[in-house]
Amino acid sequence: MKITDVKTILLTGPSTGDPFIARILKRRSAAFIEIHTDAKLVGLGETYAGYFFPESVPTIVDFFKPILIGQTVDNIPELWNRMYHCGNYWCRVGLGVSVINGIEAALWDLRGKITGLPVYDLLGGRKHDKLLCYATGGPSDYPKGELAAKVDYYLS
Repeated sequence: MKITDVKTILLTGPSTGDPFIARILKRRSAAFIEIHTDAKLVGLGETYAGYFFPESVPTIVDFFKPILIGQTVDNIPELWNRMYHCGNYWCRVGLGVSVINGIEAALWDLRGKITGLPVYDLLGGRKHDKLLCYATGGPSDYPKGELAAKVDYYLS
């Protein structure tokens, strides 16, 4: 089973809900990456770069597409290394490596669909029954008078 296409899906809408975020950012965005195969299976991944600069993601995905087309998902670390070294001078941090990681997530999703196994089993098995959750509400200069309401909002 070979990769036939790599596509980007950008979702953007008005920022709603959290009043702090709506004050700073007028929109919320996400970027998803699809890996398509000749067997009509599709793997889906997300890159956090879509939140900050969604318009950059399709261009970066297109840069890596020739490395992936025609390949199988039998050796995902090898594909990751090829992408990383191809963008050696500009994708060690930031948007470039974020997009690589979104592609990697799509490759693992696809591998799970091919094998019928959950991705956590492909990565060595379940390690924890529960995990602590981390959430952030924005910068530390949020007005203290509004902070309690913000905490209540996130807990509701």
